Amino acid sequence: MEGLTSERRKRADVLLRDAQMPALSDRTRIECAFDAGYLYLLDVAARRGRAATVDHPSARTLAAGFEGLELERADRRLATRLLRWVRRRGECPAMPCSVDDAIRWGMSIARSTAPRSLLGLS
Repeated sequence: MEGLTSERRKRADVLLRDAQMPALSDRTRIECAFDAGYLYLLDVAARRGRAATVDHPSARTLAAGFEGLELERADRRLATRLLRWVRRRGECPAMPCSVDDAIRWGMSIARSTAPRSLLGLS
C-alpha cells in the first residue's frame, strides 16, 4: 500500500503544478486542482480502507478523506462544488470558483494530508 500511496501523491503533486500553469485553460487548471486534491484525499481514505472502489470521483471518498483533518468548512464546501462541477464537465457548466481558489484548495488539501514524515513530525 505504501508504494501506491507514494504514486498517488506524486501524481497529485504533478496535477497541482499543472494547475498553476497559466498557459492552460482555466477549466483545465480547475480540473487539475480538483483532481490533485481528490487524489490526496483518496490516498487518506484508502489508507483507512474507506475509499470507493468503482465510482470516482466519489463523494464518499471525499468524506472519508476529510475525516479527522483540520480543514475549514469552506474547504469542504468547495470540494462539494468542485465534485459536482467535475461530474458535469461534459455539459460545460459555469466554473464553480476561480482558478486561484481551486489552486488554494488543492494546496490546502496537500498540506493537510501530507505524511507526517514530510512535515518533520515523525
